[in-house]
Amino acid sequence: MWIYNTLPMMRAVLCAGFTLAFLAAAFLGLNFMREKQLFYVLQAGGIAAVCYGLVQCLCAVIFWKDGDSKAIGPLMVQMVMRCPVFVILALLSVVVTWEIVLARYQKKWAQTHVSVLSIKESVDQIPFGLCFYYEGGLVKLCNLAMEQICRELTGKPMQDGETFWKSLSNQPAVRLSDGSFYSFQRICHVLDGQVIYEIMSTDVTKEYGQGLRLKEKERELKRQGAQLKK
Repeated sequence: MWIYNTLPMMRAVLCAGFTLAFLAAAFLGLNFMREKQLFYVLQAGGIAAVCYGLVQCLCAVIFWKDGDSKAIGPLMVQMVMRCPVFVILALLSVVVTWEIVLARYQKKWAQTHVSVLSIKESVDQIPFGLCFYYEGGLVKLCNLAMEQICRELTGKPMQDGETFWKSLSNQPAVRLSDGSFYSFQRICHVLDGQVIYEIMSTDVTKEYGQGLRLKEKERELKRQGAQLKK
């Protein structure tokens, strides 16, 4: 049976199948591009191109009058419409199988390789603030906890590590709006001859809070002592 002899519902199902395959290929291609794997980017791009062309052909018959498609020529539409259904189904099966193979490879690769994204995700799980920046202030890596602290203290995202460090003004600890106290320390590293600074925050709410309470008690005792002397 030829494609043009099939029911509109069958064409719609095939169109939907290739549309989903196109979206999956685009998603895979973006992931491979993020990991800079050009060979697999080209494979995903090829799958996406094939799926896009077939979707255009099927849509031309389903939705457009006389198969009038501005995206592709009428010759290609006629070629697809005169293909046996089993050929189109076989092509869809090959495309889906190919995408499954690529997806499994991508998953396996992600489990055995450390990427910038995986490092960022791991650092974001650290409960204390952490920021690395180059000499001059350019931020290399900043985790979520430090980003939140920076926004609260400066009202801005972490864009300049040196400016943020200077904003602390050598304070022993800073207080956030939720009543918590944080102290900060900076460590200098040299990597491949390049200076990189590390700022790390430490939650000292318990220790600092106890110190404040002791100071408050001392002031209260001094006040009471002064009143007794009168």
